[in-house]
This record gives sequence, C-alpha cells and structure tokens, in this order.
Amino acid sequence: MISTASVLRRARRQLHDPSATRWSDDDLLDYLNEGQRQTVIFRPEANAVLIKHDLVAGATQRLPDNCHVLIDVLYNIENGEEGRSVTEVTLPNLDASLLSWRSEPRSDRSVHFARNANTPAVFYVYPPNTGAGTVMLSASAEPEPTTRDGNLTLRNGFESALMHFVCYRCLEEDRESEPSAQLASYHEQQYMKMIGVTLAQQEA
Repeated sequence: MISTASVLRRARRQLHDPSATRWSDDDLLDYLNEGQRQTVIFRPEANAVLIKHDLVAGATQRLPDNCHVLIDVLYNIENGEEGRSVTEVTLPNLDASLLSWRSEPRSDRSVHFARNANTPAVFYVYPPNTGAGTVMLSASAEPEPTTRDGNLTLRNGFESALMHFVCYRCLEEDRESEPSAQLASYHEQQYMKMIGVTLAQQEA
C-alpha cells in the first residue's frame, strides 16, 4: 500500500512549498482524492474489486451503487461454491442468434453475459435470471476518500501519476501567471501520459 503522506510530500517538493505556505494539506488532499476519482474514470481497473453479486429477475442487471463500470463476470456461485464460468458474448451476436432471448425461460445459472458500452454500469445475463442466482464479478468501484494518515485507494502503480495530478490542480489556481500555467500544463500532460490517456481520449 502507498501512503497518502508520501504522495503529498512528493507533491510539495515539486511545488516548492514544503511548509504549506501556499497550499494547505487539506488543499492537496482534496486534489489527491479528485485525482483518484479522475483516474478510475480513465482506468477502471485501477480500483477493481471482486463482488458476489445477487442477480435480479430478468436479463438486465445493474452493478452495486458504489461501482460504475463492469470489468468481467467470472462465474456462478452455486450452493456457496465456485460454479460454472460465465462467458462473454456481444449484444449484436446474441440478438442475431436469439431475437427473443430476453423472454426465454429463466434460470438460476448464468451461461453468458453481455455489456453495453453506453451503459457501463448495466449488463445482461443469458438465460434471464430467476432472481435467485448469484455471480462473482469484477467491477470498478468508486474510490474511497483517503486521509492524510491513510493509504491510496487505487492499486500500486499510480502514485507518480497522482502526484502530478495534485501539482497540476494546485498550479492551475495560478494560471494567470505564465510560469504557473506552463507548469500546470506540464504536470497535466505527465499525469495523462502515466495513466495511458491520449489527447483524443482526454477530449472525448
């Protein structure tokens, strides 16, 4: 686990503000938590969690409220044990092979799942569920806010990117100053580069 304090110390060194004269610890912490949320939007796997998810009746399923992107549906939970794997299919293929698949007989066990890119928190199971089924799935969860004495919520590997995000947001406050504006732009670009986001993705 990466401590919050270590990221904030690195950011302060970059900002040349070791005594918190310009930016308070609360300022940096707010930007760090904002950076975690922003990172998960671009990189859902940065805060992936495994969940035993109870299905509702029918084909259409929704992730828990604290999750916003489905990553994978792994397998059925049957009698409390790991059961049959659930394989992914595309909605167009499912629709083409079985036009009325949503109204087919329901089952406790899922065979396939499908996702819709336009509704990343919604997925579909086939056959439609009775409402008694449970699956193990992987999803991207909303990051829990960290504290000054805590650890980053995101998995290891994003600490440098988050340090740049904190610097970018701090320096953005002084964009009327040409040097600050240039430094803010530099840190923003470094953040995006480190999380693997292109300019086109950023502007989408």
